[in-house]
Amino acid sequence: RFDLEHFLPAGKRPGAPDPSHTAFGFGRRICPGWFFAEDSLWIAATSILHVFHIAKPKDADGRNIEADVHWSSGLVSVPSPFLCDIKPRFEGAANLISSVVIE
Repeated sequence: RFDLEHFLPAGKRPGAPDPSHTAFGFGRRICPGWFFAEDSLWIAATSILHVFHIAKPKDADGRNIEADVHWSSGLVSVPSPFLCDIKPRFEGAANLISSVVIE
C-alpha cells in the first residue's frame, strides 16, 4: 500500500532521498544528459497516462483483482509480473499510438 507520508519530511526524519542525486553521478563526472533523461522519462510517463486508462483487472463478478506484487532485491529492484487492465482513453488513441514509428 502506498503511503505518501513515508516520502515526506517529518520532524527530524528527512524523508526519502531523491534518487536523481545519485543515479547520474556527482561533481565533474555528473552525466551531462541527466536533464534530457529525466525530461524523456517525464514525457513518456505523461504520454502513457494521457493515452491509456490503466486499472486493476476485474473478475467475472466485476470486482477488482488485487495484485500480489513482490519486489526483487539488488541494485535495480523490479516488481514481479502482475495483471492490469490497459485500455485506450479516447477514440483516436489507437491511431495516435500506431502513428508513432520507432526506427
